[in-house]
Amino acid sequence: MQILKTLILSGVLALAGCDNRPNFPTSSTFNIAEHSGVWQSQGYGYLMKIDANGMQLFDTTRVGCVQKAMSSADIASHMAVFHTITDEHIWVSETPNSTRYYFNRLPNKDAKSVIDKCLTSPNQNPTDNFVYFTQTMAEHYAFFETYQQDWPKIIEQYEPKVNDDMSQTELFNLFSNMIKKLDDAHLFLSARINDTSKRFQPNESRILRPALSRAFKEQNEIKDERTFRLHWYEHYKHQVRTAILNESANDIGKFIIWGMTDNIGYINLQRMQNFSQSGSIQDDVLAIQQAMDTIMATLAASDAIIFDITANGGGHDEVGLVIAQYFNTKQRLAYSKTALGGPTVPQKFYVNTANEPPYIKPVYLVTSDHTVSAAETFTMAMRAIPNVIHVGDTTRGNHSDVLDKTLLNGWHLGLSNETYQESDGKISEGIGLKPAQSYPIFSNDNIFESHSIAINTLVRDVKAKL
Repeated sequence: MQILKTLILSGVLALAGCDNRPNFPTSSTFNIAEHSGVWQSQGYGYLMKIDANGMQLFDTTRVGCVQKAMSSADIASHMAVFHTITDEHIWVSETPNSTRYYFNRLPNKDAKSVIDKCLTSPNQNPTDNFVYFTQTMAEHYAFFETYQQDWPKIIEQYEPKVNDDMSQTELFNLFSNMIKKLDDAHLFLSARINDTSKRFQPNESRILRPALSRAFKEQNEIKDERTFRLHWYEHYKHQVRTAILNESANDIGKFIIWGMTDNIGYINLQRMQNFSQSGSIQDDVLAIQQAMDTIMATLAASDAIIFDITANGGGHDEVGLVIAQYFNTKQRLAYSKTALGGPTVPQKFYVNTANEPPYIKPVYLVTSDHTVSAAETFTMAMRAIPNVIHVGDTTRGNHSDVLDKTLLNGWHLGLSNETYQESDGKISEGIGLKPAQSYPIFSNDNIFESHSIAINTLVRDVKAKL
């Protein structure tokens, strides 16, 4: 994310005055008279204000409240579908099949006093920010126990190091040290300090990133490690086209390579988003449907399909649910999830069936430790389908949507607050989804060839079973 599912800031648009989108949801489910007021979320730490002037969203904890730098139009695009449970209770989501955020209406006598306490401009005081940061983590981070970290003890260790004279860089480093042992790909801290962007993210893939670091050190041609990783990624795609598909590859957009090898269908999907120009869930879902219609029209004649998400960094859960439909014969539970502090009854997500007859021959879903986030929820959905066989390496193990929180000083803290369960009730956060059959995707000595070697081995094994 990381391609991540967060509420994207649009403060630049709002300040520039060039945002011509509607200030309210265009869905028929929204009614300004019915939904005006101040609403407090169950879990997630949101306050949402709706009045004739538009929509405002706030991050809130027990010790403070910060207005998010989002335009009303951007809030409306994310909080698009409204469902009234009672006059005092609603749920809101981006699409009918997206995460539901449950809200309670605040009484009028409380609403103004609550909103009046919310910051609308940054507070740079280090002590205040330390209190707000630690409280945000305490209220919303769901996996301290998973990573065997005692947050109260960490606060006790670092609190004496905080003072009002410390620099913003020192404070950033202190916060980073506090979360560095939480091995979570969805945990990050980002800031802009002295006109320089800073970002700390403690998690790296267990196999791929160390292998790339070793390969970088063993060569002298490319001097920058990030450039080296981008070079490797381009080679990865080149190997898919040449060493796996033998120059018969087809591309759809930037992130889909597909074709046929020895009458085995092959689909390599590198993202779960950004298939459309807007990047919205709705448009990406339409784009992936069009892509899958094209792909499956050809691959329907194959003896089996290999679906490769070994370099997939995630995106929209909704995209994965749509793709899974093409292999599914009836509605099945894909997964469910709950949010820390939210409703205790899990929200369930289902795989439906596609309009065309589904592909019911063997499908081999290939993952790696770089398969993360929405690529993992896609894996959960596919694992619920009987003719899908999960192979490769264990996935990263970070499933929650990223909850993006604005700190008092304007920094951003991304964290995991949701627990996903597979259709059988299993929870694999921090562990990863283990395949039924192991193929070492990125652990070969030659990191530039290991993926294509593994996939070609799988092709031979699949042919042998037919």
